[in-house]
This record gives sequence, structure tokens and C-alpha cells, in this order.
Amino acid sequence: ITDPKTNITYKCNPNRVWVYEPDRMKRLIKEGKVIFPKDGKGTPTYKRHLSEVRSNKKPLSTWVISRSENEEIDEEILSLQFPLNMVATKQLTELMGSLVFNNPKSVDMIKQIVYQATDVDSVILDSFAGSGTTAHAILDLNKEDGGNRKFILVQMTEATPAEPKKNICKDITRERVKRAIDKFGYKSGFEYMRVGLPIDSESLLAGKLPVIEQFGSYVFFLCTGEKTTKPVKSIEKNLYLAGSQGNADIYLIYSQDYEELTRLALNLDWAEKIVTSDKKRYIVYAPACFLDEDYLRSKQIEFVNIPYGLFQRKEN
Repeated sequence: ITDPKTNITYKCNPNRVWVYEPDRMKRLIKEGKVIFPKDGKGTPTYKRHLSEVRSNKKPLSTWVISRSENEEIDEEILSLQFPLNMVATKQLTELMGSLVFNNPKSVDMIKQIVYQATDVDSVILDSFAGSGTTAHAILDLNKEDGGNRKFILVQMTEATPAEPKKNICKDITRERVKRAIDKFGYKSGFEYMRVGLPIDSESLLAGKLPVIEQFGSYVFFLCTGEKTTKPVKSIEKNLYLAGSQGNADIYLIYSQDYEELTRLALNLDWAEKIVTSDKKRYIVYAPACFLDEDYLRSKQIEFVNIPYGLFQRKEN
């Protein structure tokens, strides 16, 4: 490209090439958006105005400090984080009535990180929720700027043989969020849920079987990618309708009793109960199938083996 004032031509760097096509580059030069080197050496650069890069978010610096037991850290650096720990401990103690969790995070610190990294309607996931600071910070930030951020917290009970009734998620995480809402008047709520048995091939083969409601909902999601809005319907013992989508009905042949489950299979009797129209598809999850491929094809039945074919989504 050529500087119109000096007529000095600048060659393209073969390792980077020019950013814009010729017509746009000419327009930018005419608009004074390209800065040419004063001495004719170097590379022209794009002139970016403050209005193009201005953000309404104030930059935030964070310190993440990790050290071994005997490692020394500059006390000046350590002092930058220590007050946050002191504040967080005080916040949690005042809210819960006692120190129920060691080394909690500061609400203000997490609030600033969430503010920097999310939008007003983001969903924030905290897989190690601890004392629930993330939820507290999000609720406080929403109240402050009118946002509609949502949170998902995950926390184990951390029960041990010595403390079999220990439940950090219920007694600390959940309780902290509840008390924060009550004390600070946050116009929000939350649902507390417990994760069911894992549904995977290994668990099923080991005999760790979920209840039919959980399994049926999971099968429907795997098959359609959507959450069912209707409960699993029992057709008869061990035969269930998990749900329908479009022209497809999704069935489940299942028992929570492992020995009984191993004896179940899609057979002619059940197939005749399932098929009600020649204009529909029937996706059937079952441990085995006693019907041949020609019959299945003629009735538009698609068999999915439990557990080996369980995680193959069927396209509708």
C-alpha cells in the first residue's frame, strides 16, 4: 500500500499479509484510519479510536497464589490476598452464626470476576460450590445492576465413614444461599436437587439401576435431545412410554430388578401393543429383541439395546 502524502510504498509482510482487501484499504486510507511510519520504515498500522475499544467494565487484576508448606512468598504479594480471606471469613461467619467452612472466597471478589466474565443473562456453573459464595455473589450482582444471571452449583456431601451424615451441600452450601436471600432481600430463589444414580453402561451392567422415572426421562433426552414435560407412562408391567416427539413414540422395556431385567426382551406381544399406526415410528429401548429385522422394518420399529446401544441418539 502507498502513503498518499509521501508516495512511499510499503510491501506486504508475507508471513502476515494485509488485513483488508484493496477497496476497503483505500477507503480507510482516505478516512485517515491508517497510520504510516514517519520515517518511511516499519509497517502501517490501523488507527483505532478510543470509542471503538471503550468498555463499561473496569479492568480487574486477580492473584491466584499457590505454595507448598515450606515455600516462602513475598509478604507484600501475600498481603494483597490476605484481606480478602479475612473479609470472606467474616462475611460467612456473620451469615451462618459460626465459621462453618475454612478458607471461603470473598463475595466481592467473585462478584467482580462474574461481572468481568459474563453478561447480564449468563448462566454460571460452579462445579465445586463449597460455601456457596458464587451464588451469593451472583444474587448480589443481579440486585446491583438489574441482571438476570442464573447459577448452577454442584457440591458433594463429603461424607466419610467417620462422618457418615456429613452433607456440605445441604447444610452449608444450600443454607448459605437461603440465608443470603432472606437477609439481603434478593428477589430470587433456587431449587435444591440431589443427583440420582449415574446412568452409564458400567453402572447398568453392575446392577445399579435407576428408578423408572429417572431412566425413562433420560432415555427420552438421549433420543430427542429434549427434556420431557410428561411423566413416564406405564403401558403394563415392564413396558413404558417414555414420551413422543413428532411422529415417533419412544418406549422402554425395563425393570429395576436386575435379574428380571436380564430376562426381558422386545417380543411379538409387546410389539403388537406398541404399534398403533402405520404412519408412526416406534423407538424401543430394551435389553434384547426376539423379532427379526424384516418384521421390525415393516412395523417401523427401531430397537435400541440396553445398555450397549443406549447412548446412540436416534434422529427423528
